[in-house]
Amino acid sequence: MLSLTPVAILTNTRENMTATGHALVGAAIGSQIGSPLIAIPIAFLSHFACDKVPHWDVMTDKNKSQNLIIFESIIDVFVSIGLVWLIFLYFLHADSPVNIFLCAFSAQLPDWMEVPYSIFKIKIPLVYDNYQIQSKIHDIWFDSRLKAPWGIVTQFVVVSAFVLWAIT
Repeated sequence: MLSLTPVAILTNTRENMTATGHALVGAAIGSQIGSPLIAIPIAFLSHFACDKVPHWDVMTDKNKSQNLIIFESIIDVFVSIGLVWLIFLYFLHADSPVNIFLCAFSAQLPDWMEVPYSIFKIKIPLVYDNYQIQSKIHDIWFDSRLKAPWGIVTQFVVVSAFVLWAIT
């Protein structure tokens, strides 16, 4: 599910959950786990689990132009910020907005960490390891890419489950 990072956008090598999906899952974790010391690592790790859910994202259609992919990716990042604010801060009046946004960002972070290698081919320890891990996760056991509409449905169900958990 595409976190719509510049890496995934520019390299066109694989698919991720959308940035919006990762952010909402991370925000739900942050809203339910009050301690940032616990919530942030769990949100970070949720990224890898979410990427194994069969899903669709803007990179699923390999025939799109790079400009369209970049445009859709930028929109996704802004939508992720807007929905986290709208759901968790406006509607739910969450107690810890800083924790919620840190968790939302942490859930997207593995994709952002790919930028140095994917764009510049710079192998920074741990950052490059993350790139290799993510590349393998998408293809372990089964290919987690799924075309629309079913890839959208599966992602919506998973994200909705986390948001509903946050509401309760």
